[in-house]
Amino acid sequence: MNRSRGFTLAELMVVIGIITLLVMIIMPTLSSAGAEARRILCLNNLNKINQATHTWATGSRSWDQHALAEGGWTTVVESRTDSHEVLRCPEGGPLANGKSADDQMVIRPRPDLNVSVSLVPVYNVAGQAYYYSLLKFSQTQAAKLVENVDISPEPYVPDANPNIYYWCYEDLFATGDVGDYQDVLIRVENLGNGKAKVFVESHTGQKPMVWSPDLKNCLARDPDIRARGDGGNGGVEFTLNVGGGTHYGMNTARIDMRQLDKIQVLDYLNATANSTDDWAREDWDENKDGQPDFLRHKGRLNAATLGGSAKTYPRWQLDPADIEVERQLWQK
Repeated sequence: MNRSRGFTLAELMVVIGIITLLVMIIMPTLSSAGAEARRILCLNNLNKINQATHTWATGSRSWDQHALAEGGWTTVVESRTDSHEVLRCPEGGPLANGKSADDQMVIRPRPDLNVSVSLVPVYNVAGQAYYYSLLKFSQTQAAKLVENVDISPEPYVPDANPNIYYWCYEDLFATGDVGDYQDVLIRVENLGNGKAKVFVESHTGQKPMVWSPDLKNCLARDPDIRARGDGGNGGVEFTLNVGGGTHYGMNTARIDMRQLDKIQVLDYLNATANSTDDWAREDWDENKDGQPDFLRHKGRLNAATLGGSAKTYPRWQLDPADIEVERQLWQK
């Protein structure tokens, strides 16, 4: 009679040893493949940023790289890619969630009216005996506003400072669609670090206020926001959390974006970068490995020039501490 024979302890130990050895051989390969995939995804993000900003520059006919960086390049990119993930390096961890500044504010026309006017979307709201209208303006468009002069609504067009814009409010006494849009001016400046600075002023005696959408928190109260001509002293400024910013830095140099050999954007720790940044700063090396923490790709970093595809560079090729590197790649 045949009896089935099981594995001996020695045989089991041999099998386990072989499996362990195979895992030890395969794991570094898998880890390396994952890191390579994340590096390529980061390069793709930088290419999309490059394309989006050039589309904006061509459309607005503004080729000032410094104005783009300081004026809010993240807004330009998000509006043209319809994505916030494009601002995240896959080796940089998640970006904090958040709402836009516009989603966190409503206008309450008067204290005695149980009506609120949302900033998003733009629409006219019929309520009580009034019609309320909001328009979004760029800085350039807002500069055209003149007190007590009626204007016709026009589409919002981002200008050279797309991260600064205005919501302009008009409490219409009739059903018309014109007004001076000076009753409330809400200036929003996206700071690019997950925060937005908001300044509110009022030019009307109707006592409008800015509240949170649930009407539980008054962000700007009359008479504090009342400004010129209404007996007030100015406006109200406050800061809102608007999300996680970005893992990439835009070159702030005053270069023409058609200088195609210059660095435009790179995998970085701040939303802007410049040729005076000291990459040897201790606060950029929290793990104390002697390398800046933004060298996320095995001690190298990804960057895109104004005229080419994004590439992976060793530190020495881009570090502005080298005067020749600064002159050739960062400045005019």
